Amino acid sequence: MFETADGVQLFEQSWRSSPRAAVALVHGYAEHSGRYEYVAERLVARGYAVHALDLRGHGRSEGHRALMRHIDDATGDVAAFLDRVREREPGLPLFLLGHSMGGGVVAHLCIKDPPIVDGVVLSGAVLRSGRGVHRVGQEIFSLLGRLFPRLPTGKLGSEVISRSPDIVYRYDNDPLVFRGRMPAGTLSAIIRAAKYIDGHMEEFQLPVLIIHGSEDALVEPIGSEELHERAGATDKTLKVYDGLFHEVLNEPERDRVIDDVGRWLDARRR
Repeated sequence: MFETADGVQLFEQSWRSSPRAAVALVHGYAEHSGRYEYVAERLVARGYAVHALDLRGHGRSEGHRALMRHIDDATGDVAAFLDRVREREPGLPLFLLGHSMGGGVVAHLCIKDPPIVDGVVLSGAVLRSGRGVHRVGQEIFSLLGRLFPRLPTGKLGSEVISRSPDIVYRYDNDPLVFRGRMPAGTLSAIIRAAKYIDGHMEEFQLPVLIIHGSEDALVEPIGSEELHERAGATDKTLKVYDGLFHEVLNEPERDRVIDDVGRWLDARRR
């Protein structure tokens, strides 16, 4: 556990064995760092130390369950966590990986207050605000979340996270995965953060690998495609995996996806 600037206790864990580089990992909404053990083991075998935290309100960390009042709370926690990883892995190349909501947190941080890292991996990240007919609804939820942050809204359907029945079963039966309704404050924070990212994609300058499933029913791939097109980074790669659902790192083809991530990291490891 470590304490944030505002006194919240956050859980962290790591996997390592004689590393030549390090990866700091940020999980998605409702889940926790322990769900990335397989990813970590595969990356450790390639020579990486993997460090992961449970965001506030998630997993073993303190905070109202699954509540994120403002994106700055999460980005501040990730920035502090990165400092801890640097202290533990002095002199090693450092990469940042974020999935889904965690990918949005990472992208927001990289645009607004870019961390000193050697590269960024975004997996199924929330990068784009909804448009058109969804705009009014977003404004309503955004206001509602500010006024009543703990008000329950919709519930995430587990059947769309992966095509693997085993992954879905374990997700539904994991006591550290939040299976209630999303707090309105979290939905509001995600909407506002996505709007900011959408409006500042050109300011994303760090080397980035963007991965997404073509059949992601939770986060549309178009956000990843737009970031790849608009980011100011000269080193940017997009991989959209045909037929894969939201958790590309937990699909039946996950070994291929993780190997793609590993090769991208290897090429940028100083």
